[in-house]
Amino acid sequence: MRNKHEYYLEPFSRAVEAGAEAVMTSYNEINGIPAIVNSEVQDILKDTYGLPGHVVCDGGDFQQTVNDHKYFATHAETVAYGLKAGVDGFTDDGNVVRAGALEKGLMTVEDIDRSIRNSFRTRIRMGFFDGDRDCPYSEMGEEYVNNEDHKNIALQMAKESVVLLKNEAGQLPFRPENTKSLAVIGPLADVWYKDWYCGIPPYSVTPLAGIRSAYPNAEVTFESGLSDVRLICGGKYVGLDEEDRLILTGKDHVETFQFTDWGCGRTTLRAHKNGLLVTLEEGTDLLRASKKEAFSWFVKELWKFADAEDGNVDVDTADAGKRFCMDSWDGQRVIVSPGGHLTVQGEASVVAGGAASADNTAAADPLFALEIVRDALADAAATAAAAQKAVVVIGSNPVINSKEEIDRTTLALPPAQQRLVDRVLAANPDTAVVLVTNYPYSMTEIQEKAPAILYSASGSQELGNGIAAVLSGETAPAGRLPQTWYLSEKDLPPMEDYDIIKGCRTYQYFEKEVLYPFGYGLSYTAFSYGPMEISQDADAVTAVLTVTNTGNVTGDEVVQLYAHKEASRVKQPVKQLVAFERVKNLAPGETKEVRFAVKKEELTYFDVISRKKLLEESDYTFLAGASSGDIRQQAYLHIAGGTVPERDPFVMAKAERYDDYENCFLHRGAKGHTTADDTCVIPGRAGDAPDVVCGQKLSGSLSYRDFCFEKQPTIVTLRVCGVEAGEILLTCKDEKGAAGTSCTVAVEKSEDLAFGAVKAVLPEGFVKASGKCELAIAVNGKVKLAEFVFR
Repeated sequence: MRNKHEYYLEPFSRAVEAGAEAVMTSYNEINGIPAIVNSEVQDILKDTYGLPGHVVCDGGDFQQTVNDHKYFATHAETVAYGLKAGVDGFTDDGNVVRAGALEKGLMTVEDIDRSIRNSFRTRIRMGFFDGDRDCPYSEMGEEYVNNEDHKNIALQMAKESVVLLKNEAGQLPFRPENTKSLAVIGPLADVWYKDWYCGIPPYSVTPLAGIRSAYPNAEVTFESGLSDVRLICGGKYVGLDEEDRLILTGKDHVETFQFTDWGCGRTTLRAHKNGLLVTLEEGTDLLRASKKEAFSWFVKELWKFADAEDGNVDVDTADAGKRFCMDSWDGQRVIVSPGGHLTVQGEASVVAGGAASADNTAAADPLFALEIVRDALADAAATAAAAQKAVVVIGSNPVINSKEEIDRTTLALPPAQQRLVDRVLAANPDTAVVLVTNYPYSMTEIQEKAPAILYSASGSQELGNGIAAVLSGETAPAGRLPQTWYLSEKDLPPMEDYDIIKGCRTYQYFEKEVLYPFGYGLSYTAFSYGPMEISQDADAVTAVLTVTNTGNVTGDEVVQLYAHKEASRVKQPVKQLVAFERVKNLAPGETKEVRFAVKKEELTYFDVISRKKLLEESDYTFLAGASSGDIRQQAYLHIAGGTVPERDPFVMAKAERYDDYENCFLHRGAKGHTTADDTCVIPGRAGDAPDVVCGQKLSGSLSYRDFCFEKQPTIVTLRVCGVEAGEILLTCKDEKGAAGTSCTVAVEKSEDLAFGAVKAVLPEGFVKASGKCELAIAVNGKVKLAEFVFR
């Protein structure tokens, strides 16, 4: 519950507070309940946060409640319970949405009216029903699109968002007046990629284009660092037919492909003949060079080359003549049809001419060899060596490497990009590495070897100009990282574990060494921080300090204020960002005062006993610095808070309100139930299927502190569901850690996975001494525990 209310829901709270009009629910389940029918949409988003507008479900999510989650048996139930949960619109097949829920008595006209009011309230505010003269937006013409003001804003954002990660011995900037020749190298140097959710810009600037504009008097050369290859199969070469489909042919008609290795077994092939990517053609299962870019829900332009011994192919290190299997984006093996075309082993496999193939076994499961036509690493090294300075641009494709429904399997850079950087640095030590990516990498080797590293996210139409402005020194960098960049994924718990507190994730709880800390970013100048003064009133804490530019360049400094609670009933963050300010255009020698007003609400945590945000009385440390890992000043303050509540053992307690746990996760209390307040706890790992009888013996434990037993209890009642037969063991420890007599409660397998009450007589001496106790509950077997109470 602390994770949910302190971390995962907090952005929604802030957005609604700032005036958000509409929210979209997600595809996933939250503790076993699909978001589209989760009662928290109404209870938290609308009733607690006060969302004034409407809520829609994600595109196509409506049918998933029945088809994928298997949560309801009929779509009519999804409509009814979705409306009751607070979802106002369903973006799906209208014929399916109109599933007769009203006629079946599953919902009322009042339910429909409520959602219609919410949706129309937004439309009215946006002027949908105003006359042309009444709506302020109706007079806005093309002059409001892509005008000079908009371009300037985009350029300013691109410049200010660039992060300087390393600048050894003042390597950067590369001043144009001192740069005669510049080599720009890398697979992301001369491309501009859309992200998955984005608009289509009226123009875009690649890093190469931006650098050429910023260095008009320098000789700027370019090398992609991508090798050109030919595919060989069964003694024949792969070429393109008259419709650009891949076919086996002779050497005179062979096609050359640009080979891009994106890492994690994902590669693309771009044909030189037409400059288009090879894709799995819709409806035919043939391979065809026909896509300008990889940009669709299913990225069918991806290919995996692998052998049984070594795994993924590495084109830069592959032995000449070594043969590999080739698989499509969805794991289908590429074969050769009787007509000689490359196809996949799918039901829709065809041969040339469109006729269905009766026999795909003639050349089934062929092996391919990659013939290197051009050694890109050698060319990149030569290009870098011939220039005075070099810039190598690497990173990710926002659709290929990671997007909605696609996760990376590692934090490491693609090995091909690592080798490219190594070769360029060896050829020209005066090299800056530029990363264009939307997520962190554990690039320890590059951090050690490269003298200068810049980072920018993708997406800005002015991307190239923003990067070039920082490279050239026109702009002093002051961007900051909004994430922690870890040394290795080995330092982190499994990806499916969403408990950042127990799993020690994010800068708030992670205490190991990192590559770059949250809030990190360097500058071309230096800043000093004056002493911090701190004070408080009833509602807020005020922190005041000065920042001075002690360097020789005008620049921005992002002053960050963190807080840490010194003593608490619960595990608290090591530090937590509570305020920040970008102090702009600070001239050399100039000093400015920075003043932060932090609401005391920022210092609260979610108390699982009272189910409210609680300001705890404690000493608080406030830390000011340039990042979470670069603290310059700190001050202390005692803040009076509310009373930390105690647990009453004689009032029904929700199992989910634990203080600690081992090998347990949260799940729905009853299948088909949409009330989030009925969450239960079950042994196992997050992602396990608790309703599947697997026969595996599971065991988990729960801890509940601060139970106050004023008298000896005699009976315990638990509401449970036995997916399989199991048992629950209860033990009570006093304040000194001495345990009373344990109680074991047998749980039988439940009919239809229904919850029921199980009672047990407590043994004498269950509570060793009156006063505060810690209750430990061990759950053994596939048993769901929803709540319990003592008598």
